[in-house]
Amino acid sequence: FIIYFLFTYIFEDLIANTLRLAGYKVKHVMNVTDVGHLTSDGDEGEDKMLKAAEREKKSVMEIAKHYEDMDTSFIETCLGLSIKNDEDIRKFVINILRVASLKENPDKFIDEYVDKHINSEFIDDLFNKFYSKIKQDISFSYELADSISYQKDHDAIINVLSKVNDTSDFDTFIKIIKDLKFPSKGKNTSSLYTDLELSNRDRCKKIFANYKELASTLKTEKIIKSTYLAQLKFAKVILSLTKEVKYALDTFKKENGLYRFEDIAKLAIELMEIEEVCLDVKKNFKYIMIDEYQDTSDIQEKMISLLENNNVFMVGDVKQSIYRFRHANCQIFEDKYQSFKKEIGGHKIDMTQNFRSRKEFMEDLNKMFTLLMNKTNNPISYFPDHMSNYGNIAYDDNKDENLSYGISSIRYDKTFFENMKTPEIEASLIANDIIRKYNAKVKVYDKELKAMRQVSFKDFAIICDRGSKFDIFKRVFTKYKIPLYIQKDTTIENSDVAMVVKNLFIVLLKIKNKQYDDIFLHSYCSIIRSFVFRYDDKRIYNIIKNKQYESDDAFIILKDISACVDELNLKEIMDLLINKLDIENSLITLGDINENQYILDYLRSLADTFDGLYKDIDEFVAFFDDVYKEKINIKASSIQDIDDSVLLTNIHKSKGREFPLVYYANLASNFNSAGLKSDYVIDDTYGLTLGGLYNDENISISKYLYKQNEIKEDREEKLRLLYVALTRAK
Repeated sequence: FIIYFLFTYIFEDLIANTLRLAGYKVKHVMNVTDVGHLTSDGDEGEDKMLKAAEREKKSVMEIAKHYEDMDTSFIETCLGLSIKNDEDIRKFVINILRVASLKENPDKFIDEYVDKHINSEFIDDLFNKFYSKIKQDISFSYELADSISYQKDHDAIINVLSKVNDTSDFDTFIKIIKDLKFPSKGKNTSSLYTDLELSNRDRCKKIFANYKELASTLKTEKIIKSTYLAQLKFAKVILSLTKEVKYALDTFKKENGLYRFEDIAKLAIELMEIEEVCLDVKKNFKYIMIDEYQDTSDIQEKMISLLENNNVFMVGDVKQSIYRFRHANCQIFEDKYQSFKKEIGGHKIDMTQNFRSRKEFMEDLNKMFTLLMNKTNNPISYFPDHMSNYGNIAYDDNKDENLSYGISSIRYDKTFFENMKTPEIEASLIANDIIRKYNAKVKVYDKELKAMRQVSFKDFAIICDRGSKFDIFKRVFTKYKIPLYIQKDTTIENSDVAMVVKNLFIVLLKIKNKQYDDIFLHSYCSIIRSFVFRYDDKRIYNIIKNKQYESDDAFIILKDISACVDELNLKEIMDLLINKLDIENSLITLGDINENQYILDYLRSLADTFDGLYKDIDEFVAFFDDVYKEKINIKASSIQDIDDSVLLTNIHKSKGREFPLVYYANLASNFNSAGLKSDYVIDDTYGLTLGGLYNDENISISKYLYKQNEIKEDREEKLRLLYVALTRAK
């Protein structure tokens, strides 16, 4: 059957899949492209092909021919990897560009990837890593089980693990573990274990359960390897696409003089690799001093190696390396530290005294991290190399007997807090404790006064690992009448101000083109309902129902502005909107005036920056659409003076600061694993995973190993984040 129909995506899939289910062979035919299809779903807008031809500086027929003559391997890749559309492939290309951008030579990384990572030798090595990890985890389970003193349970677990551990090859391992069952603990036996033994037993059980579940989806070694190698033809197409996109992106950057920080760094490295340039630059630096060296990236380290001439002085604390999301590599610091310990390549100077915190706190901190941060679960060994010592003896003679110094926990029973979730419970407990200390007039040591003084609200800080629960704290602290300053970034896509600005530009464009379609109505409703015009629902309903928008006051103002847009640049249009609509004075109705004013100013500067990039309003609007669609985090950070208020902040923003009294909340939240959910993976160590070739019954060991390593590195950094958070306390 040959099917022609007008609807796309879901309806097409539904019809085709229904016919296949009925036993028919289905051939799905669709247009490669067409002329005369307008950008709007109605009979309005520009012709898509004409617009593409203008953008690409080609004729309409050349555009059409490009798709008609497209390599069959591209079509096969789309059909092989895409279910409904090419969204996953498009995102994967963007991700490859992101990964490549972190390399010293992105083009070389893309060009050589297939040859290096999709061959028998690589998959053999990858498979060996996979099987080795299984063996390591089972051996670790042995250690956990061996700690159990209850002999009956100990022997039962060891017996099961030995059957798995004694397997000589992967296929046998999969076959045996499928049929094994982890021993049950038995009823009323908890008293026979210590808390540590119960914890170890639970960890052992989870490791076993993980591999048993994995075994249900894994095929034989031969099938796993052949599936990986089957990605070759698709990988070539994907990487070829990536090169095309990169070329277009590089051209765009060059033509517009717009570069990211890593682009600038790589351009500088290119220059420094010219011998004459390198020698000329190096002679200008007698000494090179680098602070926060623990947060150095691979690209930054390359630049340092080109500049250095036995004259580099590095300062840092590897325990405070918390910028992995900015591609900081703490291993650079640790490797040099270990080499310098042996007087290889340089000298180390340990600065171990802590002058910020009290003795009681330092003792608690050292006990905690000696246990938590060691080579078993971290690349850093806290003891003895990185342990801090108490140094500020001024604290010894300045104490408040009503305060308990050191690290302590506020314990609570959830059953006493009906209809309250954990963040609200913790916010309430902290608020109560602050009020108690404030009313008791406890005293804190003031380093400037060199004396004890009565506590104020600004002496308290609350540190969370993320800002998602800040609004709950704000609500609770308002209830307790405690002044609270929240230090956070505002993302543009979550801002009412940004949404209004976007819709104002849409309405201007629609009025200018006399396109009063659904998009216009939606944007217009959004504007007149917003803080700018504040129409009530009844008024809005009547305007839309009776199509009275052209006689509406807001429309008349915007129509006057739209008549000027062809003569103005984006920033001038923005300023005209702000002035004519009195937007700045209207911000008071939103609350958080300083923050919203900052966002408005940020959007003005954004319009000014993009003025040379976007020829007209619709391209500027398209930028906003991309921000919302792709959830791009464009952050606006404001700096404000803090009055006598408790500070609520996240760990990254707390770095470099210190407070007499600090609370740590929301520590029980799960790690953010959103970045591990993609079915498409590209990695130097663990190879490639093209999600369309895998399913629940045929998993990718490449993705599995990549995910396990990401979880491991994330946990290591979370431990460093905890260290940074705790050491903000005096």
